[in-house]
Amino acid sequence: FADFFIPEKKYLERMTTQLNAAVLAAADEKGTRRMGSTMVSLYYTARMVYVCNLGDSRAYRLRDGEFSQVSRDHISTRPMPAGKKPPLTQHLGIDPEDMLIEPHIVKAELRKGDQYLLCSDGLSDMLRAAEISRIIGCADPEQAADKLLEQSLDNGGRDNVSLILIDLTTQGEESCNG
Repeated sequence: FADFFIPEKKYLERMTTQLNAAVLAAADEKGTRRMGSTMVSLYYTARMVYVCNLGDSRAYRLRDGEFSQVSRDHISTRPMPAGKKPPLTQHLGIDPEDMLIEPHIVKAELRKGDQYLLCSDGLSDMLRAAEISRIIGCADPEQAADKLLEQSLDNGGRDNVSLILIDLTTQGEESCNG
């Protein structure tokens, strides 16, 4: 019951530490030191929503027609050759003796009508934010999720694609053309 009363930010920090330990244990079990993963999560209460991420898995929000990235990419800012992705500065699978895990955590008011997209870079590298926004804003959540997956694969699908679309709308469906 002790976890029930800890503040949300501390809970999310503890969760990322535990996930990191699980990845390190899996790497040890496989006899490797090169195992890692990015992560993005959404935690909400009756009034607030918390987004937590490590690496370049992203969270986007569509609120009142405005689409924005809520997460922060943990990537190196040093210049890279064209076409090469910058290395991650945070991810799961970091030895705590080498570096401190520092998740990006955002707290916002929970609003009816918001939509949140949690996705891997397999989606965000293949579709521009404007395309993601258009698809989410013009389809019911299940159709939008299917269309996002289809478009990311059609655009090259160079990495695994994971996505969760959370729709906090309880009103009737609307349709878009185009």
